[in-house]
This record gives sequence, structure tokens and C-alpha cells, in this order.
Amino acid sequence: MEIADSRIQERRILQNTYRDTNQDIESINDFNINLFDRLPGDDDFLKLYLGRGAIKANREIDYKNRKH
Repeated sequence: MEIADSRIQERRILQNTYRDTNQDIESINDFNINLFDRLPGDDDFLKLYLGRGAIKANREIDYKNRKH
């Protein structure tokens, strides 16, 4: 289960960094404090993203095939 847990953790981090567009719109409409959670020293300060897609996981996994 370690692989699945690592993938879940990675996904949560990415979803926090690259929030859903609808969440961003809500934050703007509500003038939410989350609008100001990036600082000039952050890698993603003043950066925009365009949607989500399939990408390789950041963690590479070594494994051996099992023969049945």
C-alpha cells in the first residue's frame, strides 16, 4: 500500500499548489485570504496555470515483476 499512499500524498500537494479553477474564482469573488498565500520567494509566485492534465509522477518507483 506504500505506493498508493505516496501517490495520494503527491496528489494532495499538487491540488493544494494548483487549485481547481472554480476554487480560484470563489477565492477572487470572496476576496479570500488564499489569494495572498504566495510570497515573492515561492517558485509559483505570480504564475498561472491552464487546467490540469496527465503527467508523470514526481517519484519514480523501482519494482520487480512477479511471476504467477
